[in-house]
Amino acid sequence: MPTISVDEHTKVEWEEKLTRYFSDDDARTGIHVSDLTLCLRQTILTRLYTPSIPAMGALRFLFGRAFEKLVFSIMLPEATQELEVSEGGIEGHIDFGSEPYDFECKFSWKYVKDDPSDLFEENFWWLDQAGQYAVMRRRTACKFAVIHVQPIPTLMIYHVEWTTRELSDIWERATRGRDYIIGIQEKLKVDPDDMSVLPMRLPSPLSGKMCKGCGVYDICMSLPPKKRRKE
Repeated sequence: MPTISVDEHTKVEWEEKLTRYFSDDDARTGIHVSDLTLCLRQTILTRLYTPSIPAMGALRFLFGRAFEKLVFSIMLPEATQELEVSEGGIEGHIDFGSEPYDFECKFSWKYVKDDPSDLFEENFWWLDQAGQYAVMRRRTACKFAVIHVQPIPTLMIYHVEWTTRELSDIWERATRGRDYIIGIQEKLKVDPDDMSVLPMRLPSPLSGKMCKGCGVYDICMSLPPKKRRKE
């Protein structure tokens, strides 16, 4: 057996390259669908500070993007990848705009569930985001292509259909979030150091899941309510 060891130097070097690659992205200016589905505090902080994307988060993003490329080139060559949509000051990019259904591509580290509703309850923001897209597209249904990594990679296609009332509720939450973000941005223009206007942190146990890999986690935790931002 040859001598085998962990090459920590190259590992760290590659992780730093991944982090820099995603940190160099241009800052988002408009209000995106994804800004409204999870942590509004994160949405504001990423506009005030440069996020530091952990290598783990970068790898997960790259896995998902590689899957999207596969779907686009092999399974949905006629679809429009990253289809841009907007309405009411909210912007979005649908993974694959297609007829008669749009597709969202996701990675899941969980086993395939007997009841697919369990998967979407655990990842409720998938439905909020896709529901906003459905409103913008004047549709009531879409499809999800999900790779379940464990125990062996498995491709599942899920069909999602909302009622008109469900979509109305999703859009109402989105527009409330949009107005809330705009209001905070206006307050920070008046006093850029007043961090007391920031949205609250996510409550437990949601924070235990959502805060992992957040690019502004350390900044967020250093800014408790009523504390003013330090340069």
